[in-house]
Amino acid sequence: MSIVFDYLGKPMTYQKIIPGDVVTGIHINIYKYGEWLLPYTSGGTVVMKVGDTIVGATSAATGVIVDRTITAGTDGGGDAVGVLTIKCLVGTFASENLRVEGTADVATIAANAVPFAQSSSPFLGKYCKACLVSGVANDMNVTMDGTLPSAAAGQDVGVVIGDRQSYVMRDIEEIINFRCIDRVSLSAGKMKVICYF
Repeated sequence: MSIVFDYLGKPMTYQKIIPGDVVTGIHINIYKYGEWLLPYTSGGTVVMKVGDTIVGATSAATGVIVDRTITAGTDGGGDAVGVLTIKCLVGTFASENLRVEGTADVATIAANAVPFAQSSSPFLGKYCKACLVSGVANDMNVTMDGTLPSAAAGQDVGVVIGDRQSYVMRDIEEIINFRCIDRVSLSAGKMKVICYF
């Protein structure tokens, strides 16, 4: 038996959703492409690379590195200063340390990222063509019309997406109105999101 996959577009943005008992949707910065500039100081000896996901140590804000510029210092010296260009911004960075997932304190920042209006990306400001959501670990109740899914006993509002199950959305309204919650209260369900442009 052969499996045929439809071409969805170029995978550009990513989000990991861990809702617990809080109804959560796909962030606008995931389904609408944007880039931001994030100046950093005190770069550590761990080299931040294009494609790395950065996480604010205090804020837990996240972004994916698109480009990195060093304006002073070096990675080897642990004193690199420069600017990160990021996409997939979820949350608000603060004056804090940054980490690359799995590594502590790779740089220090003073404030949140600012929009990069001069980006040369042909996708800037565009909405995705399709979105793939995949369940990880435990069952999630999901809706795609803005209705709030429920994990409350007896209500069970929403469609179940379980571990290793996926769903493709092609309508932007469906993507914007996507909501998910753990089907069983606090069961540590996760949803991986990939948007295609």
